[in-house]
Amino acid sequence: MTNQKENWTEIASFVDTIEILTDNGRVYFSFVFEQKSNKMKRSIFILALVLSTMTTWAQEGAEVIPAGPHISFITSSYDFGDITQGDKVNYTFEFTNDGNQPLLLSNVQTTCGCTASSWPREAIAPGESSKIDVTFNSRGKIGHQNKVITITSNASNNPERVKIVTNVLPPAPISEEGDS
Repeated sequence: MTNQKENWTEIASFVDTIEILTDNGRVYFSFVFEQKSNKMKRSIFILALVLSTMTTWAQEGAEVIPAGPHISFITSSYDFGDITQGDKVNYTFEFTNDGNQPLLLSNVQTTCGCTASSWPREAIAPGESSKIDVTFNSRGKIGHQNKVITITSNASNNPERVKIVTNVLPPAPISEEGDS
């Protein structure tokens, strides 16, 4: 540990100014150093590179969630695959309020009358989860179906959308017995 401290002290003794700048959540380091050896310049450059890389890694993948309620779905799309015309299929979209204030859904709107939903009318506390149940009735439908469900709420990411997808196949022909 002492050896490391001495190395840092040696590097720091050649640095006249260290500036730490931030821009859109990114941190930049600026070093102004005395005219010294190439070895020392290389050491300072490597130090700056390591610090900036560590800062970038720490920020990657970190979603910044603004203050207030925020709705986050575990899955934003569900594919039922192939179903037969006339089938009714159900799926439950689970979500979490990962904000810091209660989340209140005010409407859950489907793109057609063939899709129904049930959703919570009470407030969802921060950190709590709930669900939206969706039913698709394929009666009168054929081929690829893509139905969007729009969730209106007091969330910072309002409105939010989820979707269901399916391929509706024609009903199997009914065979008549007794035909010979």
